[in-house]
Amino acid sequence: MKILLTALNSKFIHTNLAIRYLKAYTKDIDYECTLKEYTINDLMEKVLQSIIIEKPDIIGFSCYIWNIDKVKKLCKLIKLVDSSINIFLGGPEVSYDCRKVLQDIDADYLIEGEGEETYREFVIKKINGESLEKVKGLYYRDDAEIKYSGERELMDMNDLVFPYNDDDNFDNKIIYYEASRGCPFKCSYCLSAAIKGLRFLNIDRVKKELDFFIRKKVRLVKFVDRTFNADRNFTYEIWNYLINKKECSTTFHFEISANLLTDDLISLLQKSPKGRIQLEIGVQTTNSRILKNIDRHIEFDDIKGKILNIQKYGNVNQHLDLIAGLPEENFDSYRKSFNDIYSTNVSQIQMGFLKVLHGSPMESQTKKWGIVYSPYPPYEVIK
Repeated sequence: MKILLTALNSKFIHTNLAIRYLKAYTKDIDYECTLKEYTINDLMEKVLQSIIIEKPDIIGFSCYIWNIDKVKKLCKLIKLVDSSINIFLGGPEVSYDCRKVLQDIDADYLIEGEGEETYREFVIKKINGESLEKVKGLYYRDDAEIKYSGERELMDMNDLVFPYNDDDNFDNKIIYYEASRGCPFKCSYCLSAAIKGLRFLNIDRVKKELDFFIRKKVRLVKFVDRTFNADRNFTYEIWNYLINKKECSTTFHFEISANLLTDDLISLLQKSPKGRIQLEIGVQTTNSRILKNIDRHIEFDDIKGKILNIQKYGNVNQHLDLIAGLPEENFDSYRKSFNDIYSTNVSQIQMGFLKVLHGSPMESQTKKWGIVYSPYPPYEVIK
């Protein structure tokens, strides 16, 4: 049996962590697994041809807001070319209202939420020709009916298999890595608000895996952890380990919450070699009332001093995020938020419009706030 795990990335420099996890988690199983990565800018005909030439029995697509339209079209085209090919979907864009997703897309299976253990069981069942009815976290077609065996419990992260190896080509690529899953906050615009539990990898394992990236001279490693500094001790040990590396050309990018930065963490960052660490901090708005509207309780006045303390040493790049279109915020409020952030003189300000993601608490609050958003991905607010 041959399975082709496929990703349509937003840019050539990006890599897909999810499909690598799936392959690594099943590497001890006797089947052929191939990875194929494209971008959303590639010609559809070329992508289709490349996929069909592989002659897979099953194709898996990693689905996100930036590629779901292309995935839908590819599924339709693949089935037209060869209806015997089975297709499964996974990823955040299809893990909510899954039954409807399968009704709308020409696919046979859908893996809900965290995929590694579900995918492993799915592969074993398919190899052995066994029923899928007891595979938790899986939606599947059974003639005209769509069946589901129930929600799967979250896994122990330490059961994950490191998804990279020495044969990988990291030239001109951004490499993604995670040391934790989950988030301590419940911001209403974020999908993490719907997921319970915060889990961490074993810290010695994290150090060993970061050494791999350093040895391979990866240019940029971006942690996908929703709030990397959720645990102060974990954060201190990892940052201290990276900061004290003598030979390291890799930059490590962390998304953090500035209100959780303690004095000792800030002092540690001040010792970092220039360019070793960069931080992404979600401010979103500096308006206290708007922050309450999105269930975010991090006042800008409480974090501005910490941002400035890091900034004055000039060795750690900081990216501050702003979101336009938050409930009850107007242009004057947004302008003030921009000016507040601009006054910190950070490396980069990232500005985007609110996206009403399927499954986020914000989706159920749109009538309350009078939010009108596009029904098409990426579901941005338009009014």
